[in-house]
Amino acid sequence: MDSVFSNSQELTVKAFILVSLKVQQEVVLERFENRLAGRKKVKSVTRLNGEVDFIVEYQDENLSGFNKFRQGVISSCPDVERPCTHVGAC
Repeated sequence: MDSVFSNSQELTVKAFILVSLKVQQEVVLERFENRLAGRKKVKSVTRLNGEVDFIVEYQDENLSGFNKFRQGVISSCPDVERPCTHVGAC
């Protein structure tokens, strides 16, 4: 049977975080975007209209690094009402 991946390979964690903010005022949306600006592991930030306000694409070397980002940057943001994460390894 073929393995999907080998333990000898280093895996990278790739995550998509769907973020809903408490309010959708322009100043709040920009403040959230600025919170993520310049972070090397944030690959993209897409603003949406609807229940979800942003999709954040994030990549890290390990799950621990991702969890620190999610808790320390996303979940701790006072403007965030609800983050929903989808994580995979590549």
